[in-house]
Amino acid sequence: MNTNPQEQFVETLKSQIFELNGFDKSAESFYIPFFYYFENVFDDANFMSTGLLKDSLFQVLREFPHLAGVLQNGESGALEIVVDSSTLNTPEFKETHSNKHFDEVKLADYSQYMLPKGANTTDAYLRGGPGKVDKLVSINVIRFKGNSGVAMFISIAHVVMDATGYNWFVIRWAETCKHMFCGDSKAEIPQRTLCNSRRELQKYIPAKNTPLGSIVDHSFIRGGARSKLISRLSHRSRAALFNLIIRASGTENHCYFITHQKLEEHREAAVLAATAKVKLSHNDIVMALIGIAISQSLEPKRPKNALPKAIHLIERKVVNLLFPRPKEFELGMAVDIRPRIDGIRTMGYCGGGAVEQRTLIPRNRMEGTVTASMVSRIASNVRLMTNSVDERYVASFSRAIVAEPDAMFRPLIYGAPPPAKMIVSNHTRLGQYQIDFGWGVPRWVSPLDLTAPNLCFVLPAPPPRDGIMVHIAMPGKIHTRMQQQKFWTEAARLIY
Repeated sequence: MNTNPQEQFVETLKSQIFELNGFDKSAESFYIPFFYYFENVFDDANFMSTGLLKDSLFQVLREFPHLAGVLQNGESGALEIVVDSSTLNTPEFKETHSNKHFDEVKLADYSQYMLPKGANTTDAYLRGGPGKVDKLVSINVIRFKGNSGVAMFISIAHVVMDATGYNWFVIRWAETCKHMFCGDSKAEIPQRTLCNSRRELQKYIPAKNTPLGSIVDHSFIRGGARSKLISRLSHRSRAALFNLIIRASGTENHCYFITHQKLEEHREAAVLAATAKVKLSHNDIVMALIGIAISQSLEPKRPKNALPKAIHLIERKVVNLLFPRPKEFELGMAVDIRPRIDGIRTMGYCGGGAVEQRTLIPRNRMEGTVTASMVSRIASNVRLMTNSVDERYVASFSRAIVAEPDAMFRPLIYGAPPPAKMIVSNHTRLGQYQIDFGWGVPRWVSPLDLTAPNLCFVLPAPPPRDGIMVHIAMPGKIHTRMQQQKFWTEAARLIY
């Protein structure tokens, strides 16, 4: 009997087709790329054994066979993943060695500039596209000098799973590896009820849509020539275009730390300042703070001296004539549908289960001295946006993405013009710091830098810190102005 997990996986895998749906299609061009940093605390010679990591990966792939498939368009034009047992598209797994010691990386606050060239084996975008062989999973184990630690780059095609599914997969891989590492045949791997079937999900999506004209209409932006053109580009051309935009915009990634105490202070003040009774979460508050800080940093402050002030006004009039000042700021966020629909809540669904919702806020409401009342108004908008994602909204979103191929690109192109927009993805409840391959939990977890402009990831702070890490990708000049905002610097500490 063959006991090699990789050979077992190849021998037992059957050819099959996995149908994808509208939720998957909304993310078909992207990867979910993250770095996980593990420290060799006990100076273990076999720390994060590459062989064990690889064996456990192929063991857990038996629960996720579609990750060895190829993204294609079926006969009807619908997206699907084809698993051909004779020509498997097995995940990429490689090991890279760094001349840096883990202590050096830790002192640099885990800046990705400390990693060797090619540490990320994918960027943020798929390049092959349907019918071409993009790896759906790519992993790079970066081993630091003297085996002092490891950074694991794990990138999974977003079309296969969303952030929740991604973390469930990594957690499942880690606990499988830990089980194999312990070598206790009596111990059982924790049982998980995980579902990859899109048909099972569809059973719980209601047939009735939300009527247009409601808050949902904000997310279904009317298309145009630009969104249609981008939807027709190949994945490779689209990736090149997005990367060009990142470079041209001068996008930089900065990481900020906000304590839970500070978030709670803002939340309590905002609730007291609200004109009506409202329940606000820390997510509502952090999105309000980010939106206000960026909106107030879009234009340079006016100088105090008369002559520079006059020159500044002339300059601003010329700029506003060529590039009109955006009157609204757009806050968008990925909203998980799992807790919102009975049946999906407990099925352990690992596919695409998030929808995007957005709200447009007049910028004149975000100007001037930042008060509890201002934060309350913006946070209440975010709460309304989140609460609007109900069963009928989910049905509308799913059908719109399928019916109109350019729908997924409209929020990027239309609505408030960049950089007067920010899409936030909150990962604070996904358990990144519970991942243990057998040698302890990570010291640091962060998204790949420069995934896209106007994008923000909110992650939990690594223990024992009590708070959140806010990773923001924006033009460098806006970061500079944000760091001059008194209310922002009082709330958020720059990490890098």
